[in-house]
Amino acid sequence: MAVPAVDGQLQIVSTRDGRVVVDLQDDGAVFTEAEFSPDGTLVLGVTTEGDVVVFDVSTERPIGRIVGKAPAGGRPSNGHDVVRRARFSFDSRLVVTSGRGVFVHEVV
Repeated sequence: MAVPAVDGQLQIVSTRDGRVVVDLQDDGAVFTEAEFSPDGTLVLGVTTEGDVVVFDVSTERPIGRIVGKAPAGGRPSNGHDVVRRARFSFDSRLVVTSGRGVFVHEVV
């Protein structure tokens, strides 16, 4: 299973014994939510900045980023226009995000 860790990293944890199998990191991002793709090849993480980072499980590296919509001149603030939730489509090709609105994105 994929989970955000106490230190903000994403971790892949064994459901058999609870052992951390892999730590996924992306340039200091702090993750609040995590999910495996239905085909098991990708993991997405939602950051405190309102972005989504998609990782390739086999390489343990980020392969894509969905940036939360920022107001003119900067990053999202005070919960405005940031991604709050993200889910993969059943075929793992799309990510649906929600915050102020609902949007569909191609994974890569």
